[in-house]
Amino acid sequence: MAQETKQVCVRMPVDLLEKIDKLAEVQHRDRSNMVVHVLALYVEALEKQENKPEWVKVEEGWID
Repeated sequence: MAQETKQVCVRMPVDLLEKIDKLAEVQHRDRSNMVVHVLALYVEALEKQENKPEWVKVEEGWID
């Protein structure tokens, strides 16, 4: 049974997108699958952290 999905749109720096595309090509994935894979790994790693950081509220906009 296929997992339910939802289409989203994100903006990202061009250089980051190019790196993602290169990684996707090496791993024989399309861009979308690569982004989902990387985010899933990151979320899993955060969930496993013992000392989870506190969530902080930030103003809307870019964080540098």
